[in-house]
Amino acid sequence: MNSPDKKGNSREFNNHFYLLILFLTICVTGCFESYNPESKVIDLSKYPGIAKYRFDKIALLPMIKDDTTDTGTFYSTNHFINKLTERFSNLSVDIPDISSITFSDPMLIPGLINSIERNRHLDMNVFNNSELGTLLLQENYDAIFLGTVESCYDLESFEKFDWSLINLRFDLIYVRNCYFNYYLISLADGRVLWRARILGQAVSLVNPDLKGKNYYPPVDCAVSNGIDTMMYYVPDLTGGKK
Repeated sequence: MNSPDKKGNSREFNNHFYLLILFLTICVTGCFESYNPESKVIDLSKYPGIAKYRFDKIALLPMIKDDTTDTGTFYSTNHFINKLTERFSNLSVDIPDISSITFSDPMLIPGLINSIERNRHLDMNVFNNSELGTLLLQENYDAIFLGTVESCYDLESFEKFDWSLINLRFDLIYVRNCYFNYYLISLADGRVLWRARILGQAVSLVNPDLKGKNYYPPVDCAVSNGIDTMMYYVPDLTGGKK
């Protein structure tokens, strides 16, 4: 028969063991859930009469900066067009080649953004007489998707508790946050039919020794994650056509 002291020691050991398991469970589940990238819609607006518009061909204009650096958006623009063609298979959506347009054209991407934000619509008189407008109208586009990165900021690195039966370690997490906007604009009358403001997030576990101590995920990653969320809110562009 066990003595009272042995029973007490056994009970105390079991209590400590259960507390240890509870602590490890909280650390593992809590830390994994805390740092998942979370993209969300900040603001959304849609013209009530959008269903009256019919689209056969839409141009997706590249974001600025349209390159493959860590601050560029080349890949996210292509990610968006893949999502659009996947959802609207009977609609022609492409990225027009605007490399021939001179920098003095008032309707280059920054000029388009300024016109829309200032007037709440696209000035068709100026657009129709611009190089970009002439190019797009000659190609018979009905509308344009126009995107712009508003701002990006990087969260300080966090320590992520990574536990398994084999090892126990801490990893540095890098979080990039990007606010961006997308507009859908009719080329029939310049009306802004739809606008979304999105916060995209990207998380990286890349060893900072490989990229430098201040390495953060590329803008492309954060914007692409935001586009995945945004696609739930993109309106029907086919007018019910099958």
